[in-house]
Amino acid sequence: MPKTPNTLKYLTTSITHQTQTPLSKIKSTCHTIRDNLDQAILLVDSIFDAAARSLLTMDIALQNVQLKQEIDKTKFTNLSIANVTDNAIAKYLFTGEKEMALLNVDLANDFVFKGDEILMSFVILNLLKNALSRKAKINIWLDAQKRGIYFKCNKVEIFADEADISWQFCRRVMKAFDGNISIKFLARGGKEFCLLEF
Repeated sequence: MPKTPNTLKYLTTSITHQTQTPLSKIKSTCHTIRDNLDQAILLVDSIFDAAARSLLTMDIALQNVQLKQEIDKTKFTNLSIANVTDNAIAKYLFTGEKEMALLNVDLANDFVFKGDEILMSFVILNLLKNALSRKAKINIWLDAQKRGIYFKCNKVEIFADEADISWQFCRRVMKAFDGNISIKFLARGGKEFCLLEF
């Protein structure tokens, strides 16, 4: 028996009614899954960042222990301080845009030094970690004429204890590079570090 238009209309309405609720539930469930996934991703990212920061601290400590032994200078190569600094900063795990905004970098006046990129990177990361953990504003710039890389921060607490293992690490690396590390206290508070000045 052929279906009349009214019958077809009824079937269409019935099908729509019967499927609308399940589809709405599916849509709602998808939104819930998506929201939970976003939270899960944020949680995983947070765990990853925490783990990476812990590994960085362990690596610095390990490098410091290894520096108690004599460094083989025959493996030193000529390096661009701008490239080494840029690569080191790229490895640093910032907590977010707010922390990144504390850092201002100018690598225009590049120069070449003889050393080890890994060791120099750890020195740069060490300074960043100590300063940013105290929410200090940092300016980094190069001086090709003086052959120096400068770190200026607005907190005097950075490396306040010269017996600090991180500070000893930085001094040992600079000494191995036949360079120097000096600190100048700023009139308005804060410190300025100079690395590799000969």
